[in-house]
Amino acid sequence: MELAIRPILYLSSAVGGCCAIATPISLAVGRGVASSVSTAGENTVQLSSEQGQVDRDVEVPQIVKCGTESRSTEVQFGEAGIANVCWRSELEEVQNSKFSELFKAGWTSDRNWSNLELENVKAYCKTESTGSEEDGSAEGLWPISRGNPACAGIEYLEQKNNNSWAFLKRERKRSNNYEVRVCTSDCWSNNERNSKQELQNWATEKSEAFKEVKFYTQSQA
Repeated sequence: MELAIRPILYLSSAVGGCCAIATPISLAVGRGVASSVSTAGENTVQLSSEQGQVDRDVEVPQIVKCGTESRSTEVQFGEAGIANVCWRSELEEVQNSKFSELFKAGWTSDRNWSNLELENVKAYCKTESTGSEEDGSAEGLWPISRGNPACAGIEYLEQKNNNSWAFLKRERKRSNNYEVRVCTSDCWSNNERNSKQELQNWATEKSEAFKEVKFYTQSQA
């Protein structure tokens, strides 16, 4: 599936194999704006303040599904300073482009998926704390969007493709290390949806349906 371009906030990527070419992306990040710069052999995101001053450049790695190409060191999801990454999952039927696009978007989101604005993609936060729906701390699964506080629980990205959905899950394990899992079918119990086609807050993850994803540095031929 290819995500359509919309100004500033959307990701465009065509990932087809081990030799995928870098494509520019533009994302909203925190209170600033992230704009991409893509040159031959390079792909970076410039994180700018609201006044338009560039604060720093963040490298956007090439992310493809691992094939027969050589793999080396396992890396953490979102780790900086890596040019080429491949991923592998126990879920054999996972499509290359479907999740490579989401991985790339999530990799550069300043660790806050509520900042992502992608066509046909919804972000959710699963929290176990007690509080209110208004402040986003009530227990349950809640849709989040740009401007919401960073999720203090488990984050999900949901991608709709025709009448099917696929989910990307990110859970912090320690410090800035995350466990990433994917699911492509029968992912939830109590999976009723509201009028906006969002999962209701009582949806319960079927943990056995979410398979772990590992990321590796990738050597280029």
